[in-house]
Amino acid sequence: MTRVALTLAALSLFFPERVLAGTYTVTTSVDVTEMDGHCSLREAVGVLRSRGATNYDCVSSTSDITDIIILESDVVLSTPIVLPGSGYGVSGGDYLAIVGNGHRLTSAPGEFAIDSPFPLSIEGLIIDGGGLGRGIHVRAWFTTMTSSTITNCLSTTTDGAAVLVSGGTFNAYNSVFSQSRAPNGGAIAANSTLTLGNCAFDDNRATAGDGGAVYSPSPVGVTIDLTTFDRNQASHDGGA
Repeated sequence: MTRVALTLAALSLFFPERVLAGTYTVTTSVDVTEMDGHCSLREAVGVLRSRGATNYDCVSSTSDITDIIILESDVVLSTPIVLPGSGYGVSGGDYLAIVGNGHRLTSAPGEFAIDSPFPLSIEGLIIDGGGLGRGIHVRAWFTTMTSSTITNCLSTTTDGAAVLVSGGTFNAYNSVFSQSRAPNGGAIAANSTLTLGNCAFDDNRATAGDGGAVYSPSPVGVTIDLTTFDRNQASHDGGA
């Protein structure tokens, strides 16, 4: 069984009741919502937000376990991808997997690439802040990331350039966090539950405070295992 299948099977234990199940393949790097014969990432998420409304650019095939978005192209965003909230996932018992296939998702300057109040699985995705943007904002439920990279992110005013966990749970396995800058927690700032396993943090920086790589105001709920830290720096305490 593949790692994706194992991840999705595990997710199904949390949410056995389904409303919709579809697989959408992103075929363009352009961040548009117009009928052009190509399914964009924004259009695919829009179908989910509208509970399966017809979009002839994004035709769904059947998925028995979860809604899946598969990238067949790099994507450059103009605004954040805001995943469905209580109107879709929380009340409907659905969840989403984004399978990157090694493609790059570049965030807009000053913005998160993905804003998630929603159960989410990410695999094989490179999230690139482009030197001016941010990575993922986890607001609720859980986000699990495997075999992925978040790099080159910047936040000048709030903590956690690559990942900000303001609620819910963020889990990362076999993933890399690099070259990101924020006042506290150059890569990750966690105000909620955080689990890291077999990850690598390289060249991240807390520009005005603590935690060059990872910052949490409380160690309660933070688990780090088999993870390496290299060349991370902080203005105050905790280069790692």
